[in-house]
Amino acid sequence: MNSLKKIAGLNLLIMLIYTLLVSVLSTGNQWQMGFMIFMAVLIAVHVGINFIVSLIFFVQRNRNMGRNYLLSALLVLAIGFSTCFGIASF
Repeated sequence: MNSLKKIAGLNLLIMLIYTLLVSVLSTGNQWQMGFMIFMAVLIAVHVGINFIVSLIFFVQRNRNMGRNYLLSALLVLAIGFSTCFGIASF
């Protein structure tokens, strides 16, 4: 369980960093739509990388680390999805 906390914490920190960068760089009249589209792409890439890493660990028969990365991908997807639409509702 300790490695799950580290992996999830690192992934959430990475997501926080690029969320802050995108929100600072989003300007103009339609900044909500730009933010939502750019965040959707970044979250899809982030979840995809976590999913691929999870598959690699499953192939190497390290089920614990594979599950940790898979759970982290689902966590990033759930939090990122709500972030995209939460910001877009302003």
